[in-house]
Amino acid sequence: MRTSRARSRAWGGGVPYGLSAKESASERPVAVVAGDGAMLMLGNSDLVTVAERWRNWQDPRFVVLVLHNHDLAEVTWEQRETEAQPRFAASEDVPRFDFAGYAELLGLRGIRIRSPEEIDPALEEAFASDRPVVVEAITDPDMPLLPPFPHGQAKLDAMRTGLEAEGDAGAHGLRLLDLYAQIEDAHG
Repeated sequence: MRTSRARSRAWGGGVPYGLSAKESASERPVAVVAGDGAMLMLGNSDLVTVAERWRNWQDPRFVVLVLHNHDLAEVTWEQRETEAQPRFAASEDVPRFDFAGYAELLGLRGIRIRSPEEIDPALEEAFASDRPVVVEAITDPDMPLLPPFPHGQAKLDAMRTGLEAEGDAGAHGLRLLDLYAQIEDAHG
């Protein structure tokens, strides 16, 4: 199976790009991964179009995996990595939104998962569905997006500085970051 990935840095493009791919080749399944911020910016609007068009597709499989952590995590972690700054909640909090429930309101299928053990069964169910599916994965906002390596100690130190400046709110993220560092040191 051939896969492709959009290369735009604009937020919210996952569902529209997936919809475009599906309209171009409706006989093929489409999978989209999007954050909750991106879904609120643009993705939810295009789910309306998905709901209007899916019955005309040869293959109804259109799966959107929403990583729901109530945070603009890319901004939060970029601040920590590049500026050694703490999270600025006033600009990075994402409002609570029921993505799985919204999918159901549109006549699509909605699935919510809260643990890693639920991922495989949820995706199997989604790709076996007779209609498009939104899989809402509740995730930890304190999980670093990517390990800071191979960018070295300076980036790791900057991330630690940002997390330490958050006090108790950054403690969990700091523990996860240190676990990443230990894994990298052990397997370098």
